[in-house]
Amino acid sequence: MLRLHPFLLSARAGRWTWPFLAIGFALFATLVVLFGAPIGMIEAALRDAGRPAELAFVPGQWFGYAAFAGIGAAFIGAAALVIGVVHGQSPREAIGPGGRFSWGDFARAAGAGALLGVVATLWSAIADPGAVRLIPRGPEHAPWVALAAAALLVQTFGEEYAFKGYLARALGAVIPFRFAVIPILSVIFAAVHADNPDVRVDQAFMLIAVVATTALTYAIYFRTEDLGAVTGLHWINNFWAFAVVATAPVQSEALALAAHDDPVLAAGGTRLDDPSAYLELGLALAALWGLLAWRRSPFYLKPALRKADR
Repeated sequence: MLRLHPFLLSARAGRWTWPFLAIGFALFATLVVLFGAPIGMIEAALRDAGRPAELAFVPGQWFGYAAFAGIGAAFIGAAALVIGVVHGQSPREAIGPGGRFSWGDFARAAGAGALLGVVATLWSAIADPGAVRLIPRGPEHAPWVALAAAALLVQTFGEEYAFKGYLARALGAVIPFRFAVIPILSVIFAAVHADNPDVRVDQAFMLIAVVATTALTYAIYFRTEDLGAVTGLHWINNFWAFAVVATAPVQSEALALAAHDDPVLAAGGTRLDDPSAYLELGLALAALWGLLAWRRSPFYLKPALRKADR
């Protein structure tokens, strides 16, 4: 028997019924496009003028930094407006109980993600010597890394605020079953990212990976009931790919300290029919859940009902 989820039921406030869900989702999608349109317009203008306009973090080129922050701001603005105007709720409540963001959960989740990134990189270097290349950087590189970290914080929080703080709670208020909400929104999230360069290069397999990973982050969100941990995971994933170890040839190496040369992707191949790829994905997700849910882990996330005991 399916159990009504109390956290989703708690979103039944203000105007939460089916008609408002449909209106809210439609308006949210429209506002995201409208708020994000200036980014595309600026990109086109820069390209027409023969100036660099890469959606990546390139030291000395400001567009990528502003664009990532702008994407996050577009999601935040659209979701906050819809929550307040259509649903009659406080936009702050979408962040967490009392409108508070848990920086402690953010740090623990980001730490767990960073640890897995280190392990994965070491494993790649051992299994395929020469696959990981160090990229020498000078001290002038540090401010651009810090700026990327800040831009990515806005971008990742914006997406989590929209997809979990708004969409999950709005859909869950009408369908208060997490095992219905998780697959629906995981597929939608993957579809939104389907045209990303790092997804498009091996689209079928990467979409499977994105759906599986997103589903796990929803499980973590329902555990903590705030955006701290899921934003931490999203942030470290993006920061790692851009500023720590980029996967060549699909991710920009302009800011990274190292690069992992993926021979399958470099040759235009796919991991869709590779059982080891699914095994690695499953082990990584299981390890991440273990690091966050095991009581003796330094990255342990307390369930929401016991947060007061911290």
